[in-house]
Amino acid sequence: MVFIVAFALSLGLLIVPCSESADFNTSLNGVSAFDANTAWAVGMSGTIIKTTDGGTTWRTQSSGTNLTLTGVSAVNASVAWAVGGSGTILKTTDGGNTWSGVPHAGFTNTLYGIDAVDVNNAWAVGEKGSILHTTNGGDNWTSQDSHTTTGIVTAVSAVNSSYAWAVRNCGTILHTSNGGSYWLSSGG
Repeated sequence: MVFIVAFALSLGLLIVPCSESADFNTSLNGVSAFDANTAWAVGMSGTIIKTTDGGTTWRTQSSGTNLTLTGVSAVNASVAWAVGGSGTILKTTDGGNTWSGVPHAGFTNTLYGIDAVDVNNAWAVGEKGSILHTTNGGDNWTSQDSHTTTGIVTAVSAVNSSYAWAVRNCGTILHTSNGGSYWLSSGG
């Protein structure tokens, strides 16, 4: 058990058993709200759930995958993105009635975070220092240089299509002001 916990922590995962009072029978890893009523959450085994009434009720949506989903970003009430294991990138444009896999040229590193500033511009981040960026709604993704091939970029937050911040599990903070053409780092 100690080895499993140490391995999970080395991947940036925190495994905590759920209590019997949990709302869902799965671990949830990410949440993103568009407004006070609309939010999505994602988790283990391809779980995607959505509320449109401020969290009073949550409805399961079909992700089309059994892979763990680790991050989600809501753009508006209709458009959201989700990321996860084996380079999974999913997108919905119809409020989650359908989720489609987004092509990304065979990228297979686990992705842990995504942030979209609008329906066209989004960043996804993950293991081995991965940073991916799209400017055309996910039709094409460009790999950006985080200046490392080790560690995990665990989260990203974009201000607009030019400016974004990302963090690595080793304490490094990255930021770009030019759409990711260059990422500057500070910290660990």
